[in-house]
Amino acid sequence: MKAIIFDMDGVLLDSMPYHAEAWKQAFDDVGISIEKRDIYEIEGSNHKQIVELIFRRFGRVPTDKDMKELSCKKTEYLTG
Repeated sequence: MKAIIFDMDGVLLDSMPYHAEAWKQAFDDVGISIEKRDIYEIEGSNHKQIVELIFRRFGRVPTDKDMKELSCKKTEYLTG
C-alpha cells in the first residue's frame, strides 16, 4: 500500500445522509422522534451540541449519561 486517503469532512464522499440517519435512529432509542432534516439544520455541530440542541427542542435537558450513550449509539448505527 502506497497511500491512504482519509475523508473526515465529506470532501470526497457526501456522508451526511448516513450521519443524519444514524442520529435519527439514536434519538428514536430514547423516545425522541426527529427527521433527518433536523440534523441537516445543525450540520457541523459536534456530538455534544447536537444532543443538547435536539433535547432542548423537545423540552428535555440531557445528562452526561445521555451525551455519552447517544454519541455511542450514533457511532454504532453509523459504523454498523
